[in-house]
Amino acid sequence: MKISQVSTRFTKLFAIIALFAMTACSEDDDNAIVIPDISQEGFEFATESQTDFFINSSGDVELTVTANVDHGTTTATEKGFVYGTTTLPEASSRNKVVIVADGDVTATITGLDQSASYFIRGFITTADGKVFYGNEISFSTPDNTADSRTLALAVANANTNGLRELSISVSASDVAIEAPTRIFIEYSTSQDFSDAETLTNNTDISEGSSNTVVSNLRDLAVDQTYFVRAVAEYNDDETVVSEVQELTTLAPAVGLSFPLSDGDYDSAGFLILNVDAANRTVTLVQIPEDEGADEWRDSYEVRTGVDFQNPSQDQALAIKTAIESNQDFCFAFSSTKSLQDLIDCEVEDDFIWTSSISPTDDEAAILFNPATNEAKEFDKTSERPLWLVGTVNF
Repeated sequence: MKISQVSTRFTKLFAIIALFAMTACSEDDDNAIVIPDISQEGFEFATESQTDFFINSSGDVELTVTANVDHGTTTATEKGFVYGTTTLPEASSRNKVVIVADGDVTATITGLDQSASYFIRGFITTADGKVFYGNEISFSTPDNTADSRTLALAVANANTNGLRELSISVSASDVAIEAPTRIFIEYSTSQDFSDAETLTNNTDISEGSSNTVVSNLRDLAVDQTYFVRAVAEYNDDETVVSEVQELTTLAPAVGLSFPLSDGDYDSAGFLILNVDAANRTVTLVQIPEDEGADEWRDSYEVRTGVDFQNPSQDQALAIKTAIESNQDFCFAFSSTKSLQDLIDCEVEDDFIWTSSISPTDDEAAILFNPATNEAKEFDKTSERPLWLVGTVNF
């Protein structure tokens, strides 16, 4: 009797466990995530295993993938490539590259790390929210490309850009596998570059095409030979160096522009009025844009460190003579914005503000007309064009 009761109790217990198990399985089936089968829908997203990569100047890997995409007449709300560091990546806002076209498509995945493995596959999202995935490929980004990268570097064009400037154009071509982290110019008065200075240009270098980087070397010595070369530097400190070009800056001459700079300020608007080769000095002249503005003189003195003054009457006559007799001087002045004092290389019949002080009033200046050689005391109601002159060493 006791054995029968125990058997009955175990039978009921097994029935309850079986019922609970069936119920649990039924609930799991209802909540299970089902990955749609892309082939059953007649879709195709076939990603090729062959990929191409390029390491940009920031050190990030850019991976180019290709695929054939076809989703028939079904509307795709989004499609593209998903990628991750683990197999079977799923689409999210952070790990996908969206494409628009169908058929043979190409996309570039950017911002990948070096020395890492990635898994990539295509995806198609339909209007009902289902996401279909294509085949998966894998790619391992390189950790060293020194033996396979290529770069042809040359100083393609180098010109004397002015009295103290050189214009350097660098060509970077046949770029493959990896871009240099920077390209810079080395220039020196020594052929062995023992005292070389550098100028860096941060232009990004792209793969395949020819890249041109233009740089201007400024504040150079006048009448000086410089040796110039371009250098490309990679992330591992390896370098590619171009052939050396030899250039000589111009010697000072009347009518040439003499750039002045101090910190962030730079101006090429000063012309050489006179050259004193023995003392290695030049007298500069400029016609500011605003007539009679005292601020011009003070501003230039602060920014360039040169003591600029209004010209004397003799200097005003020298400027007039230079404008009318020196073609370089005339052309340079005529190409400036401040043309109010010049008409066809002739000084206008007008009075300019000089450095002379009135003998009867020390608060009044002398105005001088270099066209007529006339002088008069300063009249506040009259026009008073302002010329500035100053002397600097070279």
